[in-house]
Amino acid sequence: MTGSLPEAITITAPLRSPKLLRRIALTAAVLTWLGPFTIDSYSPSLPTIVEMFGTSTSAGQLTLTAALLGLVVGQLIIGLISDKVGRRLPILVSLCGFILSCAACFIAPSIEVLIAARFAQGLFASAGVAMARAIGRDVFEGRELATFYSRLAAATAVAPVVGPILSGLLLDGTGTWRPIFIMIGALGVVSFLLVRFALPETHPRSISGGAVPFMVSAPSPSVLSQRTVVVSAILMACASGVILSYLSGSSFLLQQTFGLTATQFSVIFAINAAGLVTMSNLNSVFIRRWHPAVVASTGIALTFLIGVALIVSFALGASLTVILPLLFGLLSVYGIVNPNVIALGMSVGRNQAGAAAATLGVAQYSFGALTAPLIGVDLPGPIPMMGYAICAYALIGCCVVFAERRRLVAVVEWAPRTYR
Repeated sequence: MTGSLPEAITITAPLRSPKLLRRIALTAAVLTWLGPFTIDSYSPSLPTIVEMFGTSTSAGQLTLTAALLGLVVGQLIIGLISDKVGRRLPILVSLCGFILSCAACFIAPSIEVLIAARFAQGLFASAGVAMARAIGRDVFEGRELATFYSRLAAATAVAPVVGPILSGLLLDGTGTWRPIFIMIGALGVVSFLLVRFALPETHPRSISGGAVPFMVSAPSPSVLSQRTVVVSAILMACASGVILSYLSGSSFLLQQTFGLTATQFSVIFAINAAGLVTMSNLNSVFIRRWHPAVVASTGIALTFLIGVALIVSFALGASLTVILPLLFGLLSVYGIVNPNVIALGMSVGRNQAGAAAATLGVAQYSFGALTAPLIGVDLPGPIPMMGYAICAYALIGCCVVFAERRRLVAVVEWAPRTYR
């Protein structure tokens, strides 16, 4: 496998060269776009798909659920395989499948076929999410690793800025949702080219020339027995539940309840994502002063307060001038929760990075897969299911960090110990 690498890319000491590290970071950033592009770029088209196929809102949201389930299953598989055979080959194979699944979505003749194609799309997109994190753990340590995840989160957050705007324009310009999947497939082609020509093998056993048998096993007990990984996975699931509640509910809330167009919704979505980008970039500054566990727990507490404020606002029939700033705050706070929870959960040995990334990835998207169809349920009264779900997930997260924060602080030796 290493023999297929371009000669300019070596796999020993030069992995630490600044030029190659920048190349690795760029490739990881593009790979991690696959997940949000698969989910976020698709959000403005949900009402149109429901109308075109003459189906229900819940059936339409099953296309989102299918993609999320694919992301869950795919990350578990590729994370475990990559710890055995290396990172690069599984990514290339997955990207080929991703491109083909985008084509299947484009030509889907029915809602049932689209749901199946979306599952495949999520399954193969999972390579980008899991491997971007594992690659970072392969080449970075300590504060460098946390900074990498902060920058990766900031880069990832650009996808929700670009994707929904482009898909909204495509939707308004063509009157159909199908070209959106051409755009998503194009990202898969770019990712394939980057991995093929710019990414070296980073897996430590592959680099050292050790035996790497092709076999799949369950996550090693040493990973699942590490309490920090399990706690981080629970927090990741809660944070993801909040964001997926927003993603699956906001398009219907803002377009059907408040009457925004697809383009207007995409602009609002992009503004909110810009807040996420800003906070993700600021996180690299925060972790120089405060421990990642402290920053993450503060963000989770703020998320709960915003969720309560949303419920009160819905109950009082507040206008968009109240709702929109709260939604902006919700996504912005996620920018300091996500990278710090990942940094805590990925504080494992390099040879376990794939398994740890798979554990976090499964947790990240499993709650979302369960949440998406529930958000479409109509409840009596003015408060949508989205508001209740956001509060519930944030409350669980608050309880976990209250019980486990000291343990999380102790496990990361390089970070500041302050509780301020």
